[in-house]
Amino acid sequence: MKKPKIAPELSNLKHVRLGDLVPFQGDLKQLSSESYAKLKRSIDQNGIFVPFFVWDAKNAILDGHQRERVLVTEGFQDLMVPVLPIAAKSEAEARKKLLLISSQFGRITEHGLASFTVDLPEDWLAESVNFDGISTLDFDFDLDEIPKEIGTEIADDVAMHQCPECGHQWPM
Repeated sequence: MKKPKIAPELSNLKHVRLGDLVPFQGDLKQLSSESYAKLKRSIDQNGIFVPFFVWDAKNAILDGHQRERVLVTEGFQDLMVPVLPIAAKSEAEARKKLLLISSQFGRITEHGLASFTVDLPEDWLAESVNFDGISTLDFDFDLDEIPKEIGTEIADDVAMHQCPECGHQWPM
């Protein structure tokens, strides 16, 4: 793995030596070997473009554990990474904030993901992103036959794109 590039838009943030950050989530999340390989490849190809969220009082990672795990395992503990300090008055408050950061209130559906990524390369999707319960390799269905989730109806006056090959439409 080559040394990860740090996105220029993160240059104004505080930077901390990766090895000085403290993992905080314990066994809350697991990283499979397949997901590890995907994340490693993603960092290698895309660099670091999102800061680590860190409980400022303890240098404890609130968001970025999997990136930290991959980077340290690959020998980059001396890499200076961008951090966004998050205030917390206690460990309990920091744990609450970690859970809030990790919460996913909106749910990505197969239909939503397929229509959002219709013009992205399938191999990039399969190699680069991971969503629980959704295989990006199974997008060979007719999008118009899949029922939309409640609340995703498109207003009649919204302009639409249309695929010239299959005729599928999606909002502009």
